[in-house]
Amino acid sequence: MKKLLSQGLTFVSILICNDAFAGFSEHEWTFAPHEKVVIQKNEEFRQGVEYGCKNLNPAATFRLTYTDPRGLEDLKIISENPSQVTHNKNKKVFIINNVESLDIGFPWIGRPYTFENITDKKIVGTNCDTGLYK
Repeated sequence: MKKLLSQGLTFVSILICNDAFAGFSEHEWTFAPHEKVVIQKNEEFRQGVEYGCKNLNPAATFRLTYTDPRGLEDLKIISENPSQVTHNKNKKVFIINNVESLDIGFPWIGRPYTFENITDKKIVGTNCDTGLYK
């Protein structure tokens, strides 16, 4: 019973953090060209969320913007090669360039985050997973 309750709370908190069902989901990512997903701050749960996808087709470029730099210490962006991720602190934006896989953790602090497919193509991710983060 505890495990079922824990799984239910995890699922609900992930849905609350994500403003739409497009983009990230538990097992697949689907982003239309230039589609944005906003990862909201939820005062009630105070929990981060993590998304990972091992296969992005075609290779994708994403823009990640933020408003509060306090979350940067715990923000996690893992791609095949660290040089694929650039950060402009003045504009509060990351560009994640030409990735075929991506793991990204949004901490609770520092939200909202806006994650946008800036590729001119529909991106489909398979072999994906979702979970709680810091």
